[in-house]
Formats: sequence, structure tokens, C-alpha cells
Amino acid sequence: MAKVVDAVGGVDIEVTQGELESLNKCIDEYCDVYNIKNRTYVTSAGMQHLNGMQACGYSRVRYDNNQGMTAAVLNGSAAYWRKCSIRR
Repeated sequence: MAKVVDAVGGVDIEVTQGELESLNKCIDEYCDVYNIKNRTYVTSAGMQHLNGMQACGYSRVRYDNNQGMTAAVLNGSAAYWRKCSIRR
């Protein structure tokens, strides 16, 4: 999936402050599984342009440290499909 997101030039996602810690942990897990040494973390909340690695990490975020369950999976999928429909 990361290669697909990279192929469309990344996705724009609104990342909350509460999602940051979980997101970066998920990036670590993703990189460990795929033996990726150069990790690109998300360093601040707000609208972010995510690459494939970051988007895969974001899609695994299940809980927001501030608000409980997060909508990360829905937001990530919607951003990807919006990007694909614009590029046609």
C-alpha cells in the first residue's frame, strides 16, 4: 500500500495531537516489519502531507490519546481515494 500512496504523490491528512504518538509508533512497527532503516516521522499535528510509509502508519492508528477511538482508517482511505479521483 505504501508504494501505491507514493505513486499518487502522497496524501493530505489532518493529524490530531492525540494521534501523533500512536502514529509514530505505527511507523516504527511498519519499518521493523519491512526492514526499513530510514524512518520519516510526523512531528506536528495539523494538516500533513504523508508519504506511503507515514500513511500506512496512520491507517493503523486506532486510538487517539485524547479522545479514544480515532477515525484514522476512514480518513486515510478517503484521502487516498480523493487523490486518485483528482489525478484522473
